[in-house]
Amino acid sequence: MSKTLTITISKDAVIESIKGDTSITGNIDRSADPVKNAGVAYNEQAGNDAYHEKKIDRLVKTAISKFEAEIAEFTDGSINDTATTDPDTHLTTITITMSVSDRYNAGLAKPLGGLAQSYIVNMALFGWWTSIKPDFAKGFATMAADAIVYVRKCFAKNSPGTSTSSYDDVTGTVTNN
Repeated sequence: MSKTLTITISKDAVIESIKGDTSITGNIDRSADPVKNAGVAYNEQAGNDAYHEKKIDRLVKTAISKFEAEIAEFTDGSINDTATTDPDTHLTTITITMSVSDRYNAGLAKPLGGLAQSYIVNMALFGWWTSIKPDFAKGFATMAADAIVYVRKCFAKNSPGTSTSSYDDVTGTVTNN
């Protein structure tokens, strides 16, 4: 038996986190030397430029795939992900659905969702910074790896149910041939 585990995170919040983090770093670099570092800060900040948006989208999709690969051993089948945009709010959500053991501890679904979002953001930031500041990027890979440690802890199973039979209900017979 299995049950379906669904993780839903806001793609818009993920992208906002990526852009916010790169903006903070750009501002720090600019403040070190506003004249000399203005171009560096401008280019390292993820903005709304078309090529930045495409790169971020690619990095987020890759991070989702890596997350799914990390949790594959805990599923009872396939893992599916979809991105859906609400026609009224124009907000996009990412939904990751998988089959898990019927003993999966459902109380860990919400923390799993938060950790999934953290992993996806940090892996996408790792990808963003790898070509710009490789040493800086390593910190995001470390944070993503740390999130996976806790993701794995969220795949705890509840104890199995107890049987109505007893260990005293054992019988044995011998027959002659």
